[in-house]
Amino acid sequence: MLNHSVNKGALEIVKIILDEKDSLDCKVSENKNGTTVIDAGIECTGTAELGRLIGETCLGGLGSVKLNTMYIGDLELPAVIVATDYPKIATLASQYAGWTIKVGKYFAMGSGPARALAQVEKKLYEELEYKDRAKKGVIVLESREKPSEEVTEYIAEKCRISSSNLNCIVVPTASIAGSVQISSRIVEVGMHKLHAIGFDPEKVRRGHGVAPIAPVAKKDNKAMGMT
Repeated sequence: MLNHSVNKGALEIVKIILDEKDSLDCKVSENKNGTTVIDAGIECTGTAELGRLIGETCLGGLGSVKLNTMYIGDLELPAVIVATDYPKIATLASQYAGWTIKVGKYFAMGSGPARALAQVEKKLYEELEYKDRAKKGVIVLESREKPSEEVTEYIAEKCRISSSNLNCIVVPTASIAGSVQISSRIVEVGMHKLHAIGFDPEKVRRGHGVAPIAPVAKKDNKAMGMT
């Protein structure tokens, strides 16, 4: 059994984002309950590098995301290269957007390592035989609205941590960071499909994938179809 906290691994990357927020073109704020909220494309533009770091955050420090190019015939496209030696935990236990968060009128798809604290997807984590017990958590919310204090209290309570120990990265689908971090799920998509058809994810020893980065759409619903 892998003795690694995906939340502790992700926090190391979050520290980089916080330290370099100006060059990454993201905004950082703090809710009244102490939750750190990183805006990766709502009131700011964001960057491809920000999306790359969010991709690595979602992998819980167990994988790498690199910006590169790929070719389809003579067409050159921006792309990501994703690699992990721990595909089961990095993708299914951490990166996968399996937590639907609904609080009042707020809705977001939750992904990243905080899922391993909340264990809302109980059956999945029982199959993976993985549980994180970190005191601090990181969640990535795919949304165009920043979470209120009520929302972050709900997430922290599910994770069994203090709201002041919760870090939320909010990234709209139709944003440059959104496009990059979604492409960074190329290995996760394969792992999820294998798991869905009954293949034991423990048998996958390494994950490696290359995916083009979709252009930024004007609206989030259109971006969902493009990414």
